[in-house]
Amino acid sequence: MKFGLVAFAALALSFGAKAQDINEAIELFNKANQNFTGKQYDQALADANKAYQMVTAIGNAEGEEVATLKTNCEKLMQVIPYLQAKDLAVQKKYDEALAKIAEAKTATEKYNDAEVVKEVKELYPQLYSAKAVELLTANNFQPAIDAYKQVIALDPGNVDAYVRMGYAYDKLSDEENAISNYEKGLDAAVAANDEADANTAKGQLAVIYLKKAQADLQAKKFATANSFAKKSNEYNESANAYYFAGTSAMQLKKNDEAIASFEKAQALGLSNPQMDQTISYYLGTMYEAKGNKAKACANFKKAAANAQFKAYAESKVKTLCN
Repeated sequence: MKFGLVAFAALALSFGAKAQDINEAIELFNKANQNFTGKQYDQALADANKAYQMVTAIGNAEGEEVATLKTNCEKLMQVIPYLQAKDLAVQKKYDEALAKIAEAKTATEKYNDAEVVKEVKELYPQLYSAKAVELLTANNFQPAIDAYKQVIALDPGNVDAYVRMGYAYDKLSDEENAISNYEKGLDAAVAANDEADANTAKGQLAVIYLKKAQADLQAKKFATANSFAKKSNEYNESANAYYFAGTSAMQLKKNDEAIASFEKAQALGLSNPQMDQTISYYLGTMYEAKGNKAKACANFKKAAANAQFKAYAESKVKTLCN
């Protein structure tokens, strides 16, 4: 970014001692500006501070040049810690960068240069986000969560922060907070018309509810397993979620619902042939109970490929398919 700084020549002013002070302040500022251009930021900041103190002591009655000198000193005192923060971020020294951006923020609150205020405001959440990504990559999940909370405090609509924080909570087995943050990320993504991040949040929510459905199915908690499987499909349809929904519905004696879920699972395509054959066995028994011999027959034929169901399925084929 280019900041509007002005290099000054010594002014031939007839102010006596004040003229000498002004020219000394100009010399200090020009030195600060030169060091600033050469990225000697600490020395530049020290000289800018000295020049500013001198020009402030002179007062505002000495003309436009003095006022401009004062404004340029103020800008340098805001810009330098901002650029130091950027350089530290490139070096991945995020805590040091955050300390510098805090200095820049304090300076902007005092001197209020609109251009620098905007840049500082944008960099703050970027620094926390970069720090959080590094922590997340290193599997330091709780510190990453703390950093993402800072991002959200500064940028409440930050979709990426919510989604990544959901992931960190998920890794800590904190389902409640994982779900809450994925949902907030999804809402923010929809509001921002961000389809890619919306799909990411939906996918993660679907996986969480799929795991919950599987766990409850194994624990024979069929009602909640069914509810969780349906919730998973609301976010992202999958053959496995429909399989869990069908199995739990069948255990709850909701055969029509079970049939619909099983057939949807098969339509989406199951990667496990044994699961596919198991579904066909279940469908065969339910269609037989409904008196639909044709569909019962077709499903028992498919189930006969599974050693577990072979004998029974073949006997049903003989009975139903003739």
